Amino acid sequence: MGEAKVFKRFRELPLWQQWLWVSAAGGTTVKLLLSVTGIGAGEEIAALAVWVGQWVLLRGHVRGAGWWVLLSVFFGSVGGVMGTVFGGEVQDAVDGVPSSPAGIASVGPGRTYLGYYIGKAVAGSILGVTLGFGQWLLLRRTFRRAGWWILAKVISGTAGSLLDALLPVIGVISGFALKWLSKMTYPETLTTAAPEPRVSVGWGFCLQWVWLTALGFGAGSEIFNAIARPMPESVRDVIGWGVGGACVGAVQWVLLQRQFAAASWWVLASAVGWVVGALLFVPGGASLSALATVLTGGHKGFLVGPNSGAVVGASVGVMQWFLLRREVTTAGWWVPACALGWAVAYIAPWTGPASPGPATALGMITGSLTSIVLVWLLRRPKREIQKRTVE
Repeated sequence: MGEAKVFKRFRELPLWQQWLWVSAAGGTTVKLLLSVTGIGAGEEIAALAVWVGQWVLLRGHVRGAGWWVLLSVFFGSVGGVMGTVFGGEVQDAVDGVPSSPAGIASVGPGRTYLGYYIGKAVAGSILGVTLGFGQWLLLRRTFRRAGWWILAKVISGTAGSLLDALLPVIGVISGFALKWLSKMTYPETLTTAAPEPRVSVGWGFCLQWVWLTALGFGAGSEIFNAIARPMPESVRDVIGWGVGGACVGAVQWVLLQRQFAAASWWVLASAVGWVVGALLFVPGGASLSALATVLTGGHKGFLVGPNSGAVVGASVGVMQWFLLRREVTTAGWWVPACALGWAVAYIAPWTGPASPGPATALGMITGSLTSIVLVWLLRRPKREIQKRTVE
């Protein structure tokens, strides 16, 4: 009976206060219980429990809340890995020691408090902006000025990392941010509303596409190094490139899901395109290099990298074209756009998907070039798609 009263009083609290209890108190409690029982990965499991609890709270208030856990897990994992890597690199630079992939090191011989806390701040801010962006993709459909959520996550992630209390600090600060956002809810946004129509695309879509593509490339590289690198060389590249393509396709799908129905196949198409491109990378690049040698009279030089990049880009573009051709009238331009994007990216000898930094740069370049073409294509849907959207 007492438990029922407590639960009833909890349900009567405002949403933001429920958020504080679930995110700060609940997450800390789960982490402590896991620590006492000796179960590893306490921080990760506690974070997952918090995101599930947040979904329970948001499902009656935020449109599309069913994606909350998936987006939080993906962007939180990516932000955590990237934050640890780049935070460690910043710490190494501040302390003046050789760079290592070990992440942030404790204070000790050759390690200063300044480098430690600067590295922690960088790691927390990267986690905050990445996780905040992923959650903003949902919140923006319900709350006006939802972009402030990202800032709240950056502040809370940085403070939580410095204080070694990520879950409670992020929970408290984001709870007060939610209180403020709750006053600016779109009146027409309900979880039972009709499916949203195709949305207009513009420069904002371009910027999101570039950011997500770069993020997907960097995350794919991290996962490749963690999963595929120890595998036998005979299958390593195929699996690694497939994972990389799936990561990029997954983050791009976040934007494309509201543009056309077949976007759910984008992840698979991207993964297959990357695998085919990996298999053709050497022979295809060599063939184009031979052709370039004939056409330029033996001066192929800087074209070696772009030739191989164009092969991969064309492979990815062809697989994705099978989806776009049913939705837009001039989908054929997507293949040369992808080939050009990858070719230009491979002009620089340090770009490539094998390590996070170069992979992120590769994603930034290809995303920048393909975003313009994609916006142009999405503004030219087929007539039957336009008619269905209006109806």
